Amino acid sequence: MINNNIPDDQPLFSYGLPHGGYRPLTKHDFLSFVNGVWSDAGLLQIQGHSFHIGGAVELLLAGVPPEVVAAIGGWTSLAFLLYWRRLQEILPMSTARAYRQADIDRLSRIFEGLSYSEENS
Repeated sequence: MINNNIPDDQPLFSYGLPHGGYRPLTKHDFLSFVNGVWSDAGLLQIQGHSFHIGGAVELLLAGVPPEVVAAIGGWTSLAFLLYWRRLQEILPMSTARAYRQADIDRLSRIFEGLSYSEENS
């Protein structure tokens, strides 16, 4: 909302300069700004890589398939999966989507049948 007066002919993530004109937000500008804020608050500085991985985890938690996340992030392989955080949330969600509900229901009936058979033997 700060940049709501940026002209339409400027890139989406642009900002106004103090003496007029506009500049597109770069990675260097962004990291300098946020690290300045965090430094003033006594917090450690972070690298851009942390935002890249954090964004990937957020997309995975939202249910975006890993192959799509890799394409969005510019990874040419699924090697980024080594950096996953919150695996306990992501993996069950991802594996559950791999199966149709009918298959899960069928498997559940099989397990229920096994349980019943063992109790009566």
